[in-house]
Amino acid sequence: MSVLEVPTKGRSTFWRGGMRFAQTLCLAGTALVLPVVATAGTSEEADLAVSVSVVPSVFGPGSRGTVALTLHNLGPGPSGDPDMGVFATWVFQRGFRLEVPSDRPPYEIRGPVSGCSIVEEIVGPFVDLSFGLVWTYYFQILQPGESRTCTFQIEFYPRAFDSFDTHWRTATSPTDPNPNNNRVDYRFIFGAPYVEPIPVPATNWQGLSLLLVGMGGLAFAQRRQVLRSPPVRVSAE
Repeated sequence: MSVLEVPTKGRSTFWRGGMRFAQTLCLAGTALVLPVVATAGTSEEADLAVSVSVVPSVFGPGSRGTVALTLHNLGPGPSGDPDMGVFATWVFQRGFRLEVPSDRPPYEIRGPVSGCSIVEEIVGPFVDLSFGLVWTYYFQILQPGESRTCTFQIEFYPRAFDSFDTHWRTATSPTDPNPNNNRVDYRFIFGAPYVEPIPVPATNWQGLSLLLVGMGGLAFAQRRQVLRSPPVRVSAE
């Protein structure tokens, strides 16, 4: 399993919520780019920007973390078309290559999820008979000047993995005046697994003081006893 990089085009099948339907895909280099991206988003001009925060910065086998994905609408219009429903603004994450549909990426998304709705899609097979996994983050319509953060938990599988790059990209429309801020890149770094420190019991200073005083008194008593011992007489032969 690796990050999806399939520079080809093809017709694939999606599974969403148990429903199966055909969709033509364009896989451009390193990311899944859906044709609907070119027309989805807003009927008015809206400058959408995306940012992300991930804690912690280094992950190991079995590590858990928190991702905060924030979508900003810099205006001047709303972020989505009301005719497309409440969750009319969405963000795609770079896909993962799967050798078979049952394969899994390095980590899973865990609840609770707040601020958006997340949908997982299995895409394929492609010309090399592999599949792809894509997470899509659906946001409610954002008014000009509004931001909304989607927060969720991730958990890595208890196995080693190579550090890898990913990115999140807004589903922009041709009316976005600034497409340069529609994507945020992030690198998941592999490191040693986090180990909970072993708590050290609090030191009882009063007991330690009494112990030291007792040891000092014993040493003094032994010294006095040695000094007061009668000298050893050596008889001359």
